[in-house]
Amino acid sequence: MSEVEQMLKDIAERGSASTIDLWMQTIEKQYGQVPYIFQQMAENPSALISHLLYRNEVEHTSSLDPNVIELISIAAAAALWCPHCTRFHMKSAQKMGATRNEIPEVILIIGLMANAAVLATSYRIADEHLEKCTACEISSHANQLKYDRGAKIRFQKKEPDSPGSLATMFTWIACWRPENCLGILLFHQR
Repeated sequence: MSEVEQMLKDIAERGSASTIDLWMQTIEKQYGQVPYIFQQMAENPSALISHLLYRNEVEHTSSLDPNVIELISIAAAAALWCPHCTRFHMKSAQKMGATRNEIPEVILIIGLMANAAVLATSYRIADEHLEKCTACEISSHANQLKYDRGAKIRFQKKEPDSPGSLATMFTWIACWRPENCLGILLFHQR
């Protein structure tokens, strides 16, 4: 008989209420507290039992150490903006053996990931929804600026130089995505 089958048999023999009481005591011993959501879910015993069976299966079949699972839980709770979950899993991580230094490291890492997610999402949305940067497409009737990937800049003249004339080209390309534009200020005297 598998562990899950044994648990289901125990639930059937004990009944929902006794099973929940026993599991809540076990959770409190293991984590130092019972999560608020478990307390609330106890009003719907079949939902709580299903949730705890799933949770138990995930945690017990994991190759990760319990303190690593709690550190991951801190990161997930912080990413989901759940202060209650973050507090619970910080306490639990310490109870499971996570060090004082590991918890702030997890917070820094989740901060980096959150920042990267904001940037990646925002840039993609901007690419889809913003109008094309007209500055990127500026083309003078007198000169055309070309940019090679090898950082060479050259002008192709479209009109002949007049002796003694002074032509000044002023090109400023401003773009929110610098890799898409050549942001450069050029003065050219002839």
